[in-house]
Amino acid sequence: MQRRRALQPSQLGKRRRRKRRNQLYLWVSGLAMLFLAIAFSTHLPQLSIKNIDISGTSVVPKDTLQSLSENDIKGNYGFLFSRRNFLLYPKGKIAEDIFNTYPQVENVSIKLGGVNKLLINISERKPVGLWCQGNGSIIADCYFLDKSGYIFDKAPVATDTPYFTYFGLIGADDPVGRNYLTATQFKDVNSLIANIKKLGISTNVMLAVDSSDFELNLIPSGKILFTTNQSVDTTFSNLETVLNKNNPDNTHIELNTIDYVDLRFGNKIFYKLKSSAGAATSTSL
Repeated sequence: MQRRRALQPSQLGKRRRRKRRNQLYLWVSGLAMLFLAIAFSTHLPQLSIKNIDISGTSVVPKDTLQSLSENDIKGNYGFLFSRRNFLLYPKGKIAEDIFNTYPQVENVSIKLGGVNKLLINISERKPVGLWCQGNGSIIADCYFLDKSGYIFDKAPVATDTPYFTYFGLIGADDPVGRNYLTATQFKDVNSLIANIKKLGISTNVMLAVDSSDFELNLIPSGKILFTTNQSVDTTFSNLETVLNKNNPDNTHIELNTIDYVDLRFGNKIFYKLKSSAGAATSTSL
C-alpha cells in the first residue's frame, strides 16, 4: 500500500493563495458582468425618454427649448450609461442650460410624464418697468425688468410706453442678466413710488444720482430726491407731512409750486419753490 505524501506548509500556503485568487477573479468577473448588464439596460428603448413636452412659453421659442433639452439628454455618462434613461436624465443640467440661455425664464419645472416622456413647464418673467440707457432726457436702448429689478430682455423701440422707466446704476454694456437694485431695495423703492402716487402725485421716471440717491421726475414738472440709506416709511412720512401740513414757519407747501423736495436727510427737509430764486428752504419735522 502506497503511503500518501504529506504537503509541506509552503505548498499549503500556495494552494490557499491560488484558491483565494481564483475566488477573487470570479467575484470581479461577476461584478463586471453585472455592471455591464446594468449599463446595457439603461439603453433599452422601454426605459428611455422619447418625447419632451414644453409648456408655459409665450416669449421664449418652444422649438429652441426643445432642441436645447434634447441635446442635454444625448450621449452617455462615461461612454456606458445612457443620459436618456428615465432614471438618469440630467435634470439639473437641463434647468441650468435653460436659465443660462434664456434670461426671460423665471422658473423651470421638470418632471416625468411616464417612463418615456419628459414634461418641462416654463414660467416667464413679467415686465414691471423699463431700464433705459441715457440720463432721463436722452433715451437710448431700453430693456424690460421684472418685479425683482432683474433686467431680462430688450424692449422694442417705442415713443410712448405704459411702463415706469428707470435710469442709471448700470453701464452701457449689455445689461441683460443684471439687477438694477437688490430685490429688497427694488421692492422698497417701488412701494415708495406707489404710495407717492396715492397722494395724487404723477411720476413715471426715476434716475439714479449715485448708488444710493435717486430722483423722481414729477409730471408735469418738479422732482423728489430720496435715498435708499433711509427707510422708505420714513421718507414717505416726511413727504406726506411736508405736503399736507403747515410747516413751522406757517408756509403751506402746494405740490404744483415745488421745484424740488429733498428727503435724503432724515427729518431735515429741503425744498425749493418754482417761483423762488437762490438757496433752498429747509424745515425740520
